[in-house]
Amino acid sequence: MERAERIRELLLRFVAIKTDTGTELERNNRLFYEKWFKEVDYFKEHPECSGFYPIKADPLGREVCWALLLGKSKETVILIHHTDVVDTEDYGRFKEAAYDPELLEDILKRGALALPRDAVLDLNSDEWLFGRGVSDMKSGGAMQCALFEEYAVDPTFAGSVLIIGVPDEENMSAGMRGALPLLTELKQRYHLNYRLLINSEPHERQEPNEVIVHDGSVGKLMPIVLVRGKLSHVSEVYQGLNATQLLAAIVRQTEIDPWFVENKHDTVIPAATWLAARDLKQAYDVSLPLFAGGYLSVLHANHTPNEIMHHLFRDIKTAIHQAMADLKARYNVYATVADNPMPFVDSEPLVLSYQELYQRVLNENPTAKTTIQAKEKQLTNDVLAGTLAFDQANFQLMMAVLELWSNKSPVVVTGLMAPYYPAVSNADKSEWQWVSLALEALKQEVALPNAQTMKIEHYFTGISDLSYAMYTAPADVIEKIERNLLFWGSAYDIPFQDIQNLNVPVVNMGAWGKDLHRYTERVNKADLFKWAPERLDHLIRLSVDDALIRNES
Repeated sequence: MERAERIRELLLRFVAIKTDTGTELERNNRLFYEKWFKEVDYFKEHPECSGFYPIKADPLGREVCWALLLGKSKETVILIHHTDVVDTEDYGRFKEAAYDPELLEDILKRGALALPRDAVLDLNSDEWLFGRGVSDMKSGGAMQCALFEEYAVDPTFAGSVLIIGVPDEENMSAGMRGALPLLTELKQRYHLNYRLLINSEPHERQEPNEVIVHDGSVGKLMPIVLVRGKLSHVSEVYQGLNATQLLAAIVRQTEIDPWFVENKHDTVIPAATWLAARDLKQAYDVSLPLFAGGYLSVLHANHTPNEIMHHLFRDIKTAIHQAMADLKARYNVYATVADNPMPFVDSEPLVLSYQELYQRVLNENPTAKTTIQAKEKQLTNDVLAGTLAFDQANFQLMMAVLELWSNKSPVVVTGLMAPYYPAVSNADKSEWQWVSLALEALKQEVALPNAQTMKIEHYFTGISDLSYAMYTAPADVIEKIERNLLFWGSAYDIPFQDIQNLNVPVVNMGAWGKDLHRYTERVNKADLFKWAPERLDHLIRLSVDDALIRNES
């Protein structure tokens, strides 16, 4: 069977299997791999070279799927892809058809589902395949599996290949974090030398003739903020302090703050933005909201978590100071009108890190640690059981710790919420210069259609599992994460030691896709079936080539 036909066959089979992220359907990734293992002769001869690796303590019982080709040498390229997809709710009454690209195409061509103009043009061109996961990212998995089959019967292939199919990339990356011990285990068992880790996430283009390849991935930090104001009835509004007003001031001060914009290795990282901000009242009443909370997504490349939290801390203090001054000015207008004005709460809230709050509580009462640990365990169990959203668990834990503090004054508490993605780039390590040379060779040696060009970007800005392939930051950064990230070691952790032991250069190389996570998700057929696998194949062969390795040493 020709490569293009095999990729298409594998893709349609993979897409038809429902693996919606964050649900038990993710376990269905096993169905695709079980069938693949049975039909590839290499696995019949080497059954020990494939399997399913359970993710430790995973509430959904998900597994990492893996396949190892032991070739002529132990120089090994790791190929990763994620097996989960976002849900199909935005397809409306055609959400089942989203898993069947051929049926979906017929529905779309009949006009049964409205499409934006650019999607209509792509549909009518017959150059694009529509459906959930066809681009993000079962196309990458199909492409990797097809190439694996070729290498298994190619006596000229110089090295070894390890495929890792991970669940949960779209949520907390439990799959990639859970795969790290497996990578360590396989490396030790078979004495592998990991040369390169290639992810095959799709790339989107600003110019239709410009192929994008990434040799790094942006980092992500998620600061969380809890505000406690002062309770009062609405008729005594000046004697209280509305927590939502303070949170709004913080959001206004920090939303797309230009300080967060970075330009590193010719990649511009956009500014931080709030993903949630709301009061935390459980029911209606006529008192001011006592608590409000939110969290923001901070993409980063050069900024360290320490620098980000320091800047955010300063921004929050500025916002609180300005908000209190504004409230005072507004109160003064009221006070000039009222005959007997009620007093104004004129005390600026404290701003503390979660770790500082935690320590103040323990300084007052060391036995409070047991209470906090019990609360964290209870909330963790609720999260793992699926009865409590993880962000709400974070707010509840922060409020529980605040309740144990004797100081009941207004306060702003800042911490970190999972997930955390370190920023990674091959350009940060001189010994990985060979990757840049290989990518430059790729640009010169691989044929591109229709006068296309290839652009190497140093950061994939869509956030990816590549973040867990290397870690080059100093130890104090890890300490900052572990001390301030809520639920560390219970509902969430990162095996930093395994990452540092792995420490392998990375590349993201996938097919051309559009509208990821939307009902117009699609992948370019020519790029997926011909050009992208040619690029991927060439890079894999370059990475395990004896001559390149000798020149490097």
